[in-house]
Amino acid sequence: MHDDSARARILRTAGPIFAERGFRAATVRDICDQAEVNLASINYYFGDKAKLYIEVIKFAREGQDLAHPFGGRAFPDDPREQLFVFVKTLLNRLGVNEDASWQTKLLVREFMSPGEATRQIVEDYFRPYFSRLLDLLESMSPVPLSPAEKIRAGFSVIGQCLHYRVAAPIIGMFVDPATQASDFGIDAIARHIADFSVGAIANLKLVPLSEKSG
Repeated sequence: MHDDSARARILRTAGPIFAERGFRAATVRDICDQAEVNLASINYYFGDKAKLYIEVIKFAREGQDLAHPFGGRAFPDDPREQLFVFVKTLLNRLGVNEDASWQTKLLVREFMSPGEATRQIVEDYFRPYFSRLLDLLESMSPVPLSPAEKIRAGFSVIGQCLHYRVAAPIIGMFVDPATQASDFGIDAIARHIADFSVGAIANLKLVPLSEKSG
């Protein structure tokens, strides 16, 4: 956003503040002071602090769209490679192995303690991508998947990606810096998650619960 209007300055200023302090600790006064706008500007442009926060979350998501778009014209035909691209994009959006942008920090913070902003983002944005992931996984399965099985498979892929973001400090205790640099870059992690998931899906044999319990 290159617009220098008061509304644009508020969004650009509020983003890093919310990312660093969270919704509750961030103050309207600090945001307005740093954006060099009148204190009443928040109500004028957004209604209140909560609505400003939701708009900032959307603004952060739009920034990630531009920085790390899903697919595009170069999206491969091979489902396995499609999964690799999907995973790599998600890892980049999560800020794995890099100094995370304020957009990434804010979105991860919000998702760890979801509120109304998360609900809107999920409905308006993430649900279509999640559905795309589920369709992709189903296309590689040798057996029909129930809706619950598809969702669990999708969560398994996303959970692996989140692990490298949320558990980064713990990973550093197991893997030395040199090894992280050589073997745990974004491409290597994305390839492992994609191949691991493809292998799991390709060998999936659904057993009825009645047989499992017996």
